[in-house]
Amino acid sequence: MKNVRKVLDLDCVFANNEVLKDFIIEIIEICEKINEETQSKHSVIFWKKVKHEYLYVDYKILIVALLNFLQKTDISVENFENIKKEFPYYDYSKLNDSMQNLLFILAKNDLVYFTELKNYYTKCQICINSEDINYITKMDRISIKYSKILQLFANNENMINEFEKYIKRDFTFLNKKSKLRNKVSYQIEEFSQFRDYFMSEF
Repeated sequence: MKNVRKVLDLDCVFANNEVLKDFIIEIIEICEKINEETQSKHSVIFWKKVKHEYLYVDYKILIVALLNFLQKTDISVENFENIKKEFPYYDYSKLNDSMQNLLFILAKNDLVYFTELKNYYTKCQICINSEDINYITKMDRISIKYSKILQLFANNENMINEFEKYIKRDFTFLNKKSKLRNKVSYQIEEFSQFRDYFMSEF
């Protein structure tokens, strides 16, 4: 992320808890917008408890959250466009390198969790059943530490309650053998902001 480093040092930026909170608020706002666009049928954030509480999200949500966050700073249009080019959706090698750097920075600040940086995401399909319709979210899944979010917003119950509105706990993972009827699928590439950032040129 050479262009990112020229404009701002994310390592130092996200070391500030207030800035990290602003970044998390961007994730919440993305969830809210996706909720509106899908008429509350699809979720893109899922709760899982192993040793700690984790939230499963698509890694591309973090990219959109970062770009939304930067647009609310005093960054110039040119620098913003340069940073956006560091996350090219159609250049996997460059995208992979930039995501590894971003996730490493967020992991240092205890927000994301992964066991292997090289394979930082897991492809999966998550299903929520409602009124006999199976709403499927296709994800390139990573894990966010919910305990860190709860810690950051410990004095802001309203924000925690807002986040909770978009977290799904009753869901199932689908495998290749799963055969479902009445299914409707969604993925982050359909999200309007993602398309505006990365697909308007194609």
